[in-house]
Amino acid sequence: MSDDFSDLNYLGKGTGTINGRMLPYEEYENYGAIVRFYFDGKDLYAIESIGEGGEVMIMIIEELSNKIPPGMFTIPSGYTTLEGWS
Repeated sequence: MSDDFSDLNYLGKGTGTINGRMLPYEEYENYGAIVRFYFDGKDLYAIESIGEGGEVMIMIIEELSNKIPPGMFTIPSGYTTLEGWS
């Protein structure tokens, strides 16, 4: 994943319910999708992405760490990688 987020366009702040909790968020637009970063105090709690077609992806952040377990990014057998994606 790139650490260049210059393609995110800031839309504003709000409050919403995620995972049964009412939390503040910052909202961004990214290539037609809406991305919300929810915060619990100063900690990132969740990332919600709402695609152009209405599909929703929610990622609850359990831990932020620089420790990566072995095999974390290994592609499982039977999956195919696409050229240009990494």
